[in-house]
Amino acid sequence: MKGGTKTKAGKGRIVPIHSKIKPFIEVRLTANSPRLVFLRESLVKSEFSRN
Repeated sequence: MKGGTKTKAGKGRIVPIHSKIKPFIEVRLTANSPRLVFLRESLVKSEFSRN
């Protein structure tokens, strides 16, 4: 996957995608979604506060 639209250094940069998440990424890209991942702050906090 090539990415990098924010900075000059990132343009055309190759972004490695792990084989386990590649199908998820491909679905999101073909859905023409504006973002690959949507995260809510409350969800992130609850997931990372688990021990």
